[in-house]
Amino acid sequence: MESFALLRGGLPSKLPLLKPSPSTPMSVMPSWLCFNVRNPPFPRLSNGSVLTCVSIGLTRNPNIHDKLLARCGDGVTYSNAEEDSLKALLSLVQPKESNSSTLVIASTKNEALKLVVEGKYGEALCHTKNLCSFAKAEVVYEARLAHLQILIRLDEYDKALEFLEEDNFPQSFEARLSLYKAVVHTMLGNGDKAEEWWNTYLETLGSGNVNEELKAHCRNTNSDGFLMNAKSLLKPLLSLKSLNVGPDSLLFNIIPFKKMALKEVVNEDYDAAKRHMENLCNKVRDSREEALEAQIAYLHILIYLGKYEEALKRLVAIEEDFHDSNLARPCLYKAIGLTALGNHKDAKICWKCFMKTIGVFNPFEHQTQ
Repeated sequence: MESFALLRGGLPSKLPLLKPSPSTPMSVMPSWLCFNVRNPPFPRLSNGSVLTCVSIGLTRNPNIHDKLLARCGDGVTYSNAEEDSLKALLSLVQPKESNSSTLVIASTKNEALKLVVEGKYGEALCHTKNLCSFAKAEVVYEARLAHLQILIRLDEYDKALEFLEEDNFPQSFEARLSLYKAVVHTMLGNGDKAEEWWNTYLETLGSGNVNEELKAHCRNTNSDGFLMNAKSLLKPLLSLKSLNVGPDSLLFNIIPFKKMALKEVVNEDYDAAKRHMENLCNKVRDSREEALEAQIAYLHILIYLGKYEEALKRLVAIEEDFHDSNLARPCLYKAIGLTALGNHKDAKICWKCFMKTIGVFNPFEHQTQ
């Protein structure tokens, strides 16, 4: 939950499931549904590809069921738009679900997030574990992803890797799994694996920009000068666990405000969360180092709210206001914002820049743990 220690010593950055046909009762639906993939009776997605994922009835072998759930026809995998991979992991806003099964998942995940913010970590994990155990067959994949997201939010990276390597997910290049594997291996310090999965995730992104007017340039430079590594850059954004610091810490006045804003976000009082962070920024404006930390904390809240364009604008302002500070190139935030907004061409440059911090030694890493 902490912010970056940016100034210390130098540089710091569903399966969409189609409901069964009303004319086909669930009681007589076969364990899998045959169809002609060349002429499927399913709608086309916005990108022109054909959705061939179907709701699957009961199977005696749960492992087979999971693989059928994620793979249809000739084994091609399907996922939501690639930018939704990031949103699913980072957003704390409860989505408006119309599907009753996925609504249960969204609601349970939101309750788990509330428990995390309240410091009830064990209860939060129990919520999502139970969700995995009792979820309907057609949405068990999504339930497991929700549990994985909570593990990541609680810094339980060893458990997250174990969960990923168990037979919980198909062996696929589905965008969300690629992203989560990249994150987990990064946080565990597995540099080679992390780079492999970041590259796999980048392959799921497009090659164009949705909005050519939206620019957030990120220099594709060498890693020379980086004092914050990828782990130190990711952790403050991903972790929702409370951080205890002494009164001498730059974060001492910031943590209570951010914690309150987090509570307001998970309780759907989004405007109050932003007001809290604005009050924080006004409170610490006389201290330059604290002011920078407060701005970064506000940036986190905007990302949690899905306010990516506003976050990028604030990031530009931060770079302008603190241009004389040894502020690390905030490639991570730019990569996240551009990816979420569909500017994948520019986002890839920023992700590559961020990847250069993987494995970089950070002498101040303990200050952000």
